[in-house]
Amino acid sequence: MGSGKTPLVSIIIPAHNSGSWIRGTIDNALSQTYPCREIIIVDDGSTDNTKHIIDKHYSEYVKYVYQDNSGPARARNRGIELASGEYIQFLDSDDYLSPEKIARQMAVFTANPECHVVYCDFAFTSEGTDVGVEESPAAYKKKYGTENVFEALLDGNFIVIHSPLTKAEVIRSCGAFDENLSSDEDYDLWLRIAGKGHRFCFVPEVLAFYRKRGNSVSTNLFKQSKGTLQALNKAKSYRVELTKQERGKLRCNLSREYGWTSRHYLSQGNYSKALSDLLQSIVNNPRHGLTVAINLLRQVIGRLFNRHLLWRFHNK
Repeated sequence: MGSGKTPLVSIIIPAHNSGSWIRGTIDNALSQTYPCREIIIVDDGSTDNTKHIIDKHYSEYVKYVYQDNSGPARARNRGIELASGEYIQFLDSDDYLSPEKIARQMAVFTANPECHVVYCDFAFTSEGTDVGVEESPAAYKKKYGTENVFEALLDGNFIVIHSPLTKAEVIRSCGAFDENLSSDEDYDLWLRIAGKGHRFCFVPEVLAFYRKRGNSVSTNLFKQSKGTLQALNKAKSYRVELTKQERGKLRCNLSREYGWTSRHYLSQGNYSKALSDLLQSIVNNPRHGLTVAINLLRQVIGRLFNRHLLWRFHNK
């Protein structure tokens, strides 16, 4: 626990059927060189041996709470409710941190007391390895360290869930995670924090590692895109008035996402939703939306042509 001048950091780990890798995650949290920390595990309705592993090996090192399966946003919010720390670190049960991460970021807070969020670079790893195998996207790197984080976020998320170390009072004052979103609840939270004018600081080091798993929620691109659209449409209200640049970034991003969902709906044969989202893409950014429309029209014509060829072949 925290004492004296050393602030306590709460590490919040949501877990759902994480028995295969939860030991590595907890060991990683325990390996942090920053000494003043607590680890909170929120078991989101696991039916495997997650609880057994924690009870057997880690009961004296972590706070453990079980809840019915309600999704990662609710699990993180439960962790926030239980947290005693002045700062909060999120860590998903299949990702991990550099041992120096929290210490490096706390040093930035000490040197820059005006900061509310300190985030870092990250790398991807493959399942079964703890070595970074792929750098963060170039589009993310271009935004790192930007002064106007809100504007940069309107153009697309670049802060993964376990990259930031955040003041707990800031998370709570901004409403924590929106449990009604289909995904991208972290993106929505960063938008709200930045939209309220809170200061973000950047550590130019790879201190967080994001593990790619074939069955993870983030691999469901359509669900992720729907969550992004929900977050972006909410972001319109986070400031009394957006600047011209912010409106431009927001509309371009909305157009891209609506264009993507329109293509998805078309591929599924849901033509009414495809048309609806295509119109939203055009309204938000006519140039991009019309490009999407032309490409979709080509797809439709191609399908009709192929059907015609098949009909002629079978009716010879």
